[in-house]
Amino acid sequence: MTIPEFIQLNQKVILRINEEKDIQTIVQDKLDEGFAVLAPGRREIELAPNKEVEVICFAGDCRYAFTSRIIRFIAGPPPLYLLAYPETWRRIQLRAHVRVEVVMEFRYAPWPVEDWPHSPPEAQHKGITLDISAGGARVVLPEPVESESLLYLELDLPGWRKVHSLALAARIKRCNERIIEGKKDYEVGLSFVGIDRKQEDQITAFVFMQLLLQRRRRLR
Repeated sequence: MTIPEFIQLNQKVILRINEEKDIQTIVQDKLDEGFAVLAPGRREIELAPNKEVEVICFAGDCRYAFTSRIIRFIAGPPPLYLLAYPETWRRIQLRAHVRVEVVMEFRYAPWPVEDWPHSPPEAQHKGITLDISAGGARVVLPEPVESESLLYLELDLPGWRKVHSLALAARIKRCNERIIEGKKDYEVGLSFVGIDRKQEDQITAFVFMQLLLQRRRRLR
């Protein structure tokens, strides 16, 4: 069997169980018989051998969707599920996200790749957003960060009726030093990873709310 090239180590994947539950995990290993993903906690879900699952792999600006089956559980550490490679798959181009310029404070911390996605760190640092979309954000941080590393973010998004508190993972796409009025900081481009549908909808709603408010201010 041909091993699909789009399945890569440390890649984010979603396991969809009977359209009832989405499990976020990452690819830990690629073997001849299948690929291994980090197992969720057994309190969350336990998957039996030969059970069919829908898999979504995230690769750059697209997703790949296919049906797989559980080959076996590997006790580890870390605990893994071995999944069969697909014979066919669908490539889904991701749509461009609408972005809005907005300044908001958020909390963050570096997220070691070995702890992602199940052990978020304590968000002890503070940053400022410059703009945001459901796909990512442009932010200002007080210290430099390494490209392609992960950050954990805690962000409070005002809504029409209530504030939505989001906990997000983001990958560093670029980090550029800047000096404004003698103060040095770093402008950082972020791409959200592991974001779920509810979080994406909440950010999109916030973006369109801000665009509407900005338009109203310009018309005054």
